[in-house]
Amino acid sequence: MDYQTNEQLSEMRLHAMRLEYRRQQELPAMQDLSFDERFSMIVMEQYNARCEAKFNRLIRAAKLREPGASLSNIDFVRCGRSKNPPFPTSQTANGSGAGQT
Repeated sequence: MDYQTNEQLSEMRLHAMRLEYRRQQELPAMQDLSFDERFSMIVMEQYNARCEAKFNRLIRAAKLREPGASLSNIDFVRCGRSKNPPFPTSQTANGSGAGQT
């Protein structure tokens, strides 16, 4: 990529596109792809970078106590089990769960 194109992409804040193009230039296997395929990959990289930046910006703006918290990180075994869980389980949905006599 020539200097002028590189500068223009930077000026337009298309940094991910610039980096993806450079990466493609370094990989010989990319030369076998069509222009449309390569351009699609470059655009997708820029799109993903913007989505990730937006997500991170929204997380920061929310000012969460634990911005890295995730439901998948909850250790339910360590928390203990409740006789009346706050959400229906397969046992309570079938009517054989807690509260049945």
